[in-house]
Amino acid sequence: MSETAIEGQQRKKRRFRFKAPGLSGWILISIILGVVTGLFFGEIAGKIGFIGDAYIKLIQMTVLPYILVSLIAGIGSLSVREAGLMARKGGVWLLLIWAIGFLVILLMPLTFPKWVTASFFTSSLVEAPETVNFLDLYIPSNPFFSLSAGLIPAIVLFSLALGIALMNLKTKGAIINACHTISKALVAVSGFMVKLSPIGLFAITAAAAGTLTPAEFGRLQVYIIVFIIASLLLSLWILPALVSAFTPFSYRDVMKRFQAPFLVAFATGNLFVVLPILIEGCKEMFREHKTKGEDADNYVDVLLPVYFNFPNLGKLLIILFILFAFWFNGSTLPLASYPSFIITGLITFFGSLDLAIPFLLDFFRLPADLYNLYIVSGVITGRFATLVGAVNLVVFTLLTTAAVTGLLKIRKIKLLVYIGALVLSLTATVAGLTLFIDKTMDNPYNRDIAISTRELYYDAVPAVVRDERPEDPPKRQFERKMLDEIIERGVLRVGYRKNSLPWSYRNNIGELVGLDIELAHLLAGDLGVSLEFIPYEMDMLDKDLLQRRFDIVMSSILTKTYSGSHMNYTESYMDISAAFVVPDHMRSDFESIDKIKSMGYLKIGYVSGGFNLSLLQSVFPRIIWTEIDDMSEFFGGNRPDLDGVFGSAESGSAWTLLHPEFNVSVVKPSYVRYPVSFVTGGNDIDFTNYVNRWISIIKRNGQFDTMYGYWVQGKDKPEDIPPRWSVIRDVLGWIE
Repeated sequence: MSETAIEGQQRKKRRFRFKAPGLSGWILISIILGVVTGLFFGEIAGKIGFIGDAYIKLIQMTVLPYILVSLIAGIGSLSVREAGLMARKGGVWLLLIWAIGFLVILLMPLTFPKWVTASFFTSSLVEAPETVNFLDLYIPSNPFFSLSAGLIPAIVLFSLALGIALMNLKTKGAIINACHTISKALVAVSGFMVKLSPIGLFAITAAAAGTLTPAEFGRLQVYIIVFIIASLLLSLWILPALVSAFTPFSYRDVMKRFQAPFLVAFATGNLFVVLPILIEGCKEMFREHKTKGEDADNYVDVLLPVYFNFPNLGKLLIILFILFAFWFNGSTLPLASYPSFIITGLITFFGSLDLAIPFLLDFFRLPADLYNLYIVSGVITGRFATLVGAVNLVVFTLLTTAAVTGLLKIRKIKLLVYIGALVLSLTATVAGLTLFIDKTMDNPYNRDIAISTRELYYDAVPAVVRDERPEDPPKRQFERKMLDEIIERGVLRVGYRKNSLPWSYRNNIGELVGLDIELAHLLAGDLGVSLEFIPYEMDMLDKDLLQRRFDIVMSSILTKTYSGSHMNYTESYMDISAAFVVPDHMRSDFESIDKIKSMGYLKIGYVSGGFNLSLLQSVFPRIIWTEIDDMSEFFGGNRPDLDGVFGSAESGSAWTLLHPEFNVSVVKPSYVRYPVSFVTGGNDIDFTNYVNRWISIIKRNGQFDTMYGYWVQGKDKPEDIPPRWSVIRDVLGWIE
C-alpha cells in the first residue's frame, strides 16, 4: 500500500476519532440522564437525594473563606486615590445599575398568575416570627462567630473594613500576597469540587424529577419563563442602551464588540473565564475613540476586576427566586418588608448564591426544601444570569471609565428617549408576559376536594347520627356511674355541633366526619361500645347535660373556669388560635388592632358559645358583634351585611378551602390562643377523670398528633398518596 493511501487512512481515523465532552458537556449529559432516571424510577430516585445534599455542602465549603480573602485582597490592593476615584465615579453608576435591576426584579412578580388558592391550617400562620438581630447580622462583633454562623453581611462588612485599613499600610504586601495565595488555593479546591458537578447535579435532578409533582413543575415553569424574559430584557436592551445614552459608544458598538464573550459566558455559565476578554474589549473601545487625559487602560484594569467582587445584576436577578418562593408557598412579601428585602438581599449577594439563597429562605421563614427547586431551575436560569452579569460588568466599566476620562456626556434628548423607552419596554414586558402566562398555563382550583372528600382516618365503630335534637331526653339511671351505664348500654351518646369544620361536618357522601368525630370513634372503640351522635344547642347545653341527654360533648368547646353547674370540662386536648376570616382583599386590614380600629365601624359575626364577647367588645369597641349559628351562615351568602367572622384560625382555614375568595387574618402581634376541651355531665367526676386519662394516652402514643395532622393540617394518609408517575411502575409494570 502506498504511503499516500496510508496517510489518507490515518487522516480518516483522526477525522472520526471520538472527542470526549468537556465539563460543560458532562454537566449537560448528567442533567439529561438525571431527568430520564427520575422519570423512569419515580419516587425511588428520591433515595439518592443525599448525594445531591453532599455535593451542595462540598460546593459551599470554600465559599465563606473565599469571600473573606478575595474582598480583603481586592480592596486592600487599591491605593487611596484609586479607591476614592472608584467610590466617587463608580459609586453613582453602581447604585444606578442596582436601582434599575431592583426595579425589574420588583416588577416581575406582577406577572405571576393570580391563581385561586387556599390551604389547611399551618402553625406558621399563628406563630410570631423570630426577631432578627440586625446588629448581629450586619456588625461582626466576633468575626469568627459570623463565619461559623454563616452571617454573610457581617463577613462582607469585616472584609471591607480590613481591606480599607490595609490601603495605607506600607507593609500590606505580605498580607495581600497571602490572601491571593489562599484565594488561589480555595479556587483550586472549588475547581476540584466543580469536577464533581456531573455526579451532584445528576443526583439532584434525578431526585427532583422523581418526586416533583406535575403541579409543582407547572409552577416552576412560571419562574423560569419570567427569569429568562427579565434576563434578556436587561442584557439585550436596558443595560447596553444605558451606555449609548451617556457615552459616544452606540448600542451597535457595544453588542458587536462583546458579542463573542457574551456568548461564551452564556454557553459556559462561567463569568470568570471571560474576564480577560471583557477587559481587553473595554480597552479597545476607548483606544478607538482616542481617549485623552488619563490612560483609560489603567482604570479598566482596576474597575472591572474590583467590580467583579460586587453583586452584579446577574446575581441580583436570582433574588427573584425569593419572591417566587413566596408566591409558590401561597403568600406574598409584605410591602413593609421590601426595604429589608432589598438591603439584606444586596449585602447577602456579596457572597455565593449557594449560601445566599438558603440564608434568605431562612430569613423570610420560607420552606428550606424550596432550595432544591432553585438548584433544579438554576440549570437553566444560571446561564442567563451569567449573561446578564457579563453585560453588567462591561456597562459599569465603560460608564465609569468614560466619566473619569471626560467622555461622559449627558444629552437631555437621548436621556429622555432612554427613560421613555425604558418605561415602555417594562410596561410592555410585564403586560405581555402576564397575558402569555394567563393564556398558556392553567391551574384549576381543586383544594375544596381535599376537605369535602375526607373520610375517617381510623376504623369507625357503628354509629347512629341524628340531625335534630330529640325533644324528650332518654331514660337514664341517675344513681349509676356514667361509665358503668355506657358500657352496659353499649352506646356512647356524643353531643356534636353541626357544620363545624374541621371538627364535625358532613363530607360529600353525607358521612359525619372531622377531628372531634374521629376522637369520638376512637373513644368508643376503646370502651367497646357503639356511638350515637346528637346535635346540641349551646344555650341548652347545661340542661341537656343535667338530663344526661348525652354522655359527653365533643366539639372543640373553649375551656372555661365556669360555664354551668352541670358541665365538667376535661383537660384541654389542644389549643386554637383566634383569627378573623374576611374577603381576600381585606386580609391585610385585619392584621393589627390599630388597622382594625382605623377602618371605622364594622359588623363582624361570631359563633354562639365561642369566644368571650365582653373581652372582644373591650378590645374592638367599634365593631358591631353579631351572633351566628355557625360559619356556614356567613359563607353561604346569607349574611351579606357582615364584613367578616371571628373564630379560630384552624376552623377558618378549613372553610377557606371551600370558599377560597376568603382568607384567614391573625391579629398581630397578639397571637392569642385558647384551650379547648370536652364536656361531660351528670357531675360524675369519675367519668371525667377517665376521659382525662384517655386524652393523655392518645397524646403520648401519637394518635392525636396523627389525627390533628390529618384533619387540621391537611396531611394525607401515607397509603392515600398516589406514587409519582414513573415508567417502571405505570408503563412497564415491573413494580407495584
